Amino acid sequence: FVNNFWQLFIVRFLLGLGIGGDYSLSPTMVAEYAPAKRRGFALASMNSFWGVGSVVGFLSAYGIAVAWGTTNPDFAWRFMLGSEAIWGLLVILLRMGILESPRWAALQQQLGKRIKEDASQITSKMTGGRTTSLDPGLVKRYSIRDLFTGKMWITTIFLWIWWPVADVAFYGSNMYTPYITKGLGLTTPELAFLASALYWAIALFGYYTTAVTYDTLGRRLVTILGSTIMGIDMFIGFALYKMGLFETSLAFPLIMILFTIYYYFMNFGPGPWTVAMAEIWPTRIRATGQGMASMFSRIGAAIATFYMPILIHQIGYDSAFILLGGAILFVALWSYLLMPETKGLTPSQIEQMVLEGKVGILAKRIQG
Repeated sequence: FVNNFWQLFIVRFLLGLGIGGDYSLSPTMVAEYAPAKRRGFALASMNSFWGVGSVVGFLSAYGIAVAWGTTNPDFAWRFMLGSEAIWGLLVILLRMGILESPRWAALQQQLGKRIKEDASQITSKMTGGRTTSLDPGLVKRYSIRDLFTGKMWITTIFLWIWWPVADVAFYGSNMYTPYITKGLGLTTPELAFLASALYWAIALFGYYTTAVTYDTLGRRLVTILGSTIMGIDMFIGFALYKMGLFETSLAFPLIMILFTIYYYFMNFGPGPWTVAMAEIWPTRIRATGQGMASMFSRIGAAIATFYMPILIHQIGYDSAFILLGGAILFVALWSYLLMPETKGLTPSQIEQMVLEGKVGILAKRIQG
């Protein structure tokens, strides 16, 4: 029923509200319920479905474009956007069977018989049948100011900078890979589009590599290693562009190699930590912390989405390599300085580490 820009803006805005809420809440639930020794696997596995969705999205868009792109373009874009309702309905159906967190029940002070039974049922599953009690402090209401409790402000500021800069690299590539690769030498939009789907298919292996190594290698090493390789990869691309190799017969293999490496290490690297960072926050403010960090990340996503095509148009395709490479190398350095390691730690151990500010090389050295 959309007939103008503002109608489309309103419905997409409402869609963003729903996605934004789920985007923050899903990892907090996994981080809270997964056992410490397998929490990295659980979080990285959940994040891998981002890659699955990207592949399905690219292929669906390609199929719709082939079927109706020229004969009925108005129906094509409406069908593509409208099909999102199917996935939304599926999420609703899956979520209907999930019980509320006992911590949420305590926070709302709804400790009637039914709530107590729900809390008992959940905690029994979490602890293998052992009884457990809720921290009385969980009943207290918390606000954004509590993200700066003790030396937690170090982690809060770290994440509020880390995620938007990382999203410049993520969205700058995710949104415009077909556009960039076509301009670099993939001769048709269809070829560039299918190449993007292939990149994401390969990226799935990055997700799964992270899933099986996150609890052994740790979050810091995977994030720093992946970010560094991504940055080097983009600056190699910049050098190859300046050498004119994208104007030769080598363009196709070079583009495929560069972006395959980039996407693989995006997901065997910094990508999964956008979900795994939910384990950083204390339980009482986990959703608030993840939600605020996610909100700041949208700044980077907006910058990349808006300015990437402008930079390419006004400066050239070499600017894409500089922007992506520079942003992700900053992420690598920032992670080295302040990123905490949570591998194998219980929520209480993580909370103590964050409150004491023992979260990275720089913070530890400053505190002696």
